Amino acid sequence: MNKLEKMRLFLASCMMGMAVSIVSCSSENGENDILDGKGTIRLGMSTGVDFGVTTTRSVNLADYQDKNNYTVQILKSDGTTPVHEFTYADMPSIPLELDNGTYTLKAFYGTEKVSSRNGFRVEGAATFSVQSNEQTVSVACAPTCAKVSVDFDGAMGTYFSDYSVIFETEALAEIETSVTWAKADTDPWYLKVNKAGEVVKATIRFTRKAEYGTGISSASVEKTYALAPNKAWTLKIAPSYESGKLGVAVTIDETTNDHDVDIIVPSEWI
Repeated sequence: MNKLEKMRLFLASCMMGMAVSIVSCSSENGENDILDGKGTIRLGMSTGVDFGVTTTRSVNLADYQDKNNYTVQILKSDGTTPVHEFTYADMPSIPLELDNGTYTLKAFYGTEKVSSRNGFRVEGAATFSVQSNEQTVSVACAPTCAKVSVDFDGAMGTYFSDYSVIFETEALAEIETSVTWAKADTDPWYLKVNKAGEVVKATIRFTRKAEYGTGISSASVEKTYALAPNKAWTLKIAPSYESGKLGVAVTIDETTNDHDVDIIVPSEWI
């Protein structure tokens, strides 16, 4: 092999080596582009309060319907570390740029309590992934509590000197307490319940006036009902006085339909 052939062979070997090196670097850079790339997202949010909350002395429905009052967070995959946080009113109008990875979009307004009459919490969360793409991510917010109310018939005062309803939930039991709806109350209770729903107990207590019976004057009856967050339960309670027997008529109102009326005469009065 002469010098010219040796030189040609050497140059060919060098070119092959450079080609392999370029392919290798290109492959590695491509993988890094996928792992270390960025994507963009636009944000959307909706609010819904299905249990028919109305404006009361302590709760203004418009506050919960106004998206501008909500805090919006974009959290890392651990679900606790914010990457971005702002109010909906200050939410950027341009797409947000994020590193590739998994995130949670969260929005919320209000404070969650075991029981409250002056407010509640509305929140929502959605998990999404960024893979060097552009997308719109939306979250639907809803109350984390249930609403309970009592509607005492105006004739209750004719037969009973006192009457009330005591509500019990699992969260209330954990702190060894309950909440009471007195006969003159008008504002609903917002009660923390399990996300999957739970059975809420209502104990109806009443004291009969002397002219409508003898013996034990006070009695109670219990009603239970399954409630989930963003659902409502109204007890409609009216007196029932037939054939000299005094009791109460109880109807459960789910806002969309009423359950059959139960006429209850306490065993103490039979």
